[in-house]
Amino acid sequence: GGSNDWPLQLVGIFRMKDRAVAANQERQLMMNWKYFDESNDYIKSRVSWYTVTLRNADQASRVAQAIDALSANSDHETKSQTESAFQQAFIKQFADIGLIVTSIMAAVFFTLLLLTGNTMAQAVRERIPELATLKTLGFQDRTVLSLVMVESVLLIGLGGLIGMGLASLVIPLVAARSGGVMP
Repeated sequence: GGSNDWPLQLVGIFRMKDRAVAANQERQLMMNWKYFDESNDYIKSRVSWYTVTLRNADQASRVAQAIDALSANSDHETKSQTESAFQQAFIKQFADIGLIVTSIMAAVFFTLLLLTGNTMAQAVRERIPELATLKTLGFQDRTVLSLVMVESVLLIGLGGLIGMGLASLVIPLVAARSGGVMP
C-alpha cells in the first residue's frame, strides 16, 4: 500500500555548468524506481514521462514520431513533445497564461489610450491662445486641426516605437530566464 511518508537517503547533489539548463535540471529529485513504485498507489507500475536527450536537435520531430509509433493503438499511447512544449502544457493545466497576459495587456493598452487622449485634450486646452494666434494669422480651422492631429499622431507613434523597441529587447531576456515556459 501507499504512504504519504517516504523516508529518503540523500546520496548526492548535482550542479550543471550551463546556468540556463540548470534552472530546470537542478530542481529535480531522482530516486530508485522500485522504491517509488512500491509507495505509489495512483500510477503503480506505470511511467508518467521519459526524458530523451538527442545529439542533433534537428531530428527531434523524427525521433518523437518513432517513439509515439512504438505505443500507437495501445492502452498507454505516448505523446512526445519538446521540453518547452511540455512545460507550457503543464503550466496551462493551472491557468491559461496566454489569456491572462493578453487580458492584462488589453487593460493596460485601454488605460494608456484613455491617458493619452486625456493628455492630448489637456495639451490642446492649454494651447488655445497659440491656436487662436494661428487663426488670427489666417490659418483655416481644417489646417489648425490637422496640425494638432499630426502632433498627436507623431507623439503616439514615437511612444509606440520606443515601447516596441524596449519590448523587443526585454522579451527575449524574460523568455531566456523563464526556462522555456515563455515563448
